[in-house]
Parts: sequence; structure tokens; C-alpha cells
Amino acid sequence: MTVEGTPVSDADLARMHAEEELHAEWQRRTVRVVAASATDAADCRMLLTILGLDDDIIAQARAGCGGGAKGSAATKAKQADTAAKTKRAVAKTAAAQKVAKTGKPRRHAAA
Repeated sequence: MTVEGTPVSDADLARMHAEEELHAEWQRRTVRVVAASATDAADCRMLLTILGLDDDIIAQARAGCGGGAKGSAATKAKQADTAAKTKRAVAKTAAAQKVAKTGKPRRHAAA
């Protein structure tokens, strides 16, 4: 039953469960990408806190990681690509926050 008192079908329950599992998997992947991208432990903690990822999710990601030495070259390349994209997104967000704070865009060096 929902909060309103309407019945929930088995199909809807299965879909909700699948969505929760998918969301949890993406959270664990995010933790691994942030950990791989961070410059040090403090940087990693700060980024995870910004993303709202708590210790339980970090422990689940660590348990599912398998030590990090395993995996195909394609998987490692994909992880590196995802880590680079995450790093760029974090830098872009930081730049946008700076512009919002100061009102001045960051100047880029001439190529």
C-alpha cells in the first residue's frame, strides 16, 4: 500500500526494487571514480561529502571493488575515462561557483 492507501502491484514493486539497486550501484561506482580521481584522502573525503555519499556507501564500494588490481584493460580504460570526466565536472562546478561568488569568470591562458 502507498501512503495514500492505494495498492501497489507486484510489477511496480519489482520496478522500484530494480531502481533502488541501480541507484545503489551508481553510488558505489561514483565512490570508486572519486577515489581514483582524488589527489589524496582529504580531497577524496571532501568530494564524497559534497556528493552526499556516506560511510555505508563507501564501505559497500570498497567491498565490491575487489582490490582494484583485477579487470580487463577495457574496463580500466573506461574507469580512467569516467574518472577524467568526473574530474572535469568537478573543476567546472568549482569554476562556476567562483564566478557566482566573484562575478568574474576565470581567465584562460592563450594557446
